[in-house]
Amino acid sequence: CALPIYKTYGTDATADVGSAYTITGLNAGYTGNAFILDALSVYGGPIAIVTSAGSPVTATVTGGPYSIDVVYGGSVTLPTGYNPTIVYNSSGLLTVDPARLTVNGLIANNKVYDGTTVASTDSSAATLSGTVNGDVVGLGTVSANFDSMNVGNGISVALGSVGLTGSAAGNY
Repeated sequence: CALPIYKTYGTDATADVGSAYTITGLNAGYTGNAFILDALSVYGGPIAIVTSAGSPVTATVTGGPYSIDVVYGGSVTLPTGYNPTIVYNSSGLLTVDPARLTVNGLIANNKVYDGTTVASTDSSAATLSGTVNGDVVGLGTVSANFDSMNVGNGISVALGSVGLTGSAAGNY
């Protein structure tokens, strides 16, 4: 079973897409030697170009999965007896996974003992780092919990979920 190709939002997958297939066939002039058509310029190539709209760094999470397409190009005259076969090493799909962001400056507020671990947060000075492509993404609703419901100082706080705002929020 062939597996899909994955990339993280904000990265380029051109090389991965380019290796998503194998072209086999024998060049009649070079008995016994298989060759990859993309490297051939002697026949007016490239004979095949493999592309995906999901390859560029700007391809979004919500736009996928993207198809991986083989486009035959150039004014190519194949040698006599050369019948290339294209076999996908993947499912022919590229999936864009969300990029990770880092939350900086988020503060857990002190609280009066209430028997729960629920923590309120102050995000007034919080920032996000790791955005790409000039995306404007903001910090939305945050959930957090103290590690202990007992009274004390310096109790660790675990971040639960972080909501994001902005038109590109779905890419993170």
